[in-house]
Amino acid sequence: MNSNSTIAGPVEILDEYYFTFSALITIGLQLTCYAIAASCKFDLITDFAGSVNFVLLAVITLVLGNNFGTRGIAITTFVLITRLYLAFFLLFRVCTRKKDARFDEVRENCLAFLVFWIYQIFWVFLCMMPVIYTNSRGPLDNSAFATVHSDRTYVPIGGWDYLGWALFGIGIIIQVIADYQKYFFRKNPENKGTFMNQGIWKFSRHPNYFGEILIWWGAFICCVPIIPLINGSSGTIAAGFVTLLSPIFTMFILIFGTGVPQAEGKNLSRYYKAGNGDNWEKYANQTPPIVIFPNSLYACMPICMKTFCCCELSSYRYRKEQEALTDNPSA
Repeated sequence: MNSNSTIAGPVEILDEYYFTFSALITIGLQLTCYAIAASCKFDLITDFAGSVNFVLLAVITLVLGNNFGTRGIAITTFVLITRLYLAFFLLFRVCTRKKDARFDEVRENCLAFLVFWIYQIFWVFLCMMPVIYTNSRGPLDNSAFATVHSDRTYVPIGGWDYLGWALFGIGIIIQVIADYQKYFFRKNPENKGTFMNQGIWKFSRHPNYFGEILIWWGAFICCVPIIPLINGSSGTIAAGFVTLLSPIFTMFILIFGTGVPQAEGKNLSRYYKAGNGDNWEKYANQTPPIVIFPNSLYACMPICMKTFCCCELSSYRYRKEQEALTDNPSA
């Protein structure tokens, strides 16, 4: 008997790509944590639950997919680094502040509070699709594995993998630097009413969002070499390309949803009321909202290029009429 025949393939559960299985795990975990948070009327575990969900899916699909080759270990390790860091950083921050201000208006309303947890279900599952798909394919960088499992083609580690790992790693580094610079800036009471424009924040108004986007583009790029475009079934190819939803969803949320729009726009009133409105406008004019970019070049760009290339949307600006609405919400 060929010794290679002992090489186990992925364990199929519900579907061969673990999408259904992963979705059910995510729904179950998030709704359980929601029930705890809603019944106890606190929000200390919201972000922690999301980050732990990433870790859980990465480890479970790695084991079920028997993907202990370089490709599977690498992408799973990257997920563990970024989400465990994020889990404990956000838990530490919310414990220090005693609450999460985002939920001040919905904490007592179970249905409104549930909306956040439903969003978190989509956030975790859609972002993790490239990792889930990669782990479900088994160690395709192992020629012995591909020989035994004839339905899977040997795919050596190559340029796409290195590019994906590079983007993933750079994204993690940017995110960590940005988070800690912002944390220590806000911790200083002298900075109340001012905005962060030091360190990496000098070149991007939200570099942590830029890091997050790079992470999930990197995860998708890691999928590209194992999508069997030539010999694969239409279902396998479609399942590979649907993982593109991960970086697209991340960009959509950060550009149009709960990212920059919630941080800027009418929420810039705190800077204007503190007398820092002119300084903010000068800063925003030379600093892109997400992409890290040299100030001198960005300041010279026409607004159409800023919008098209750097996602500088008019909704991010603060308008005087917003100040009246902030002072008098009933208006």
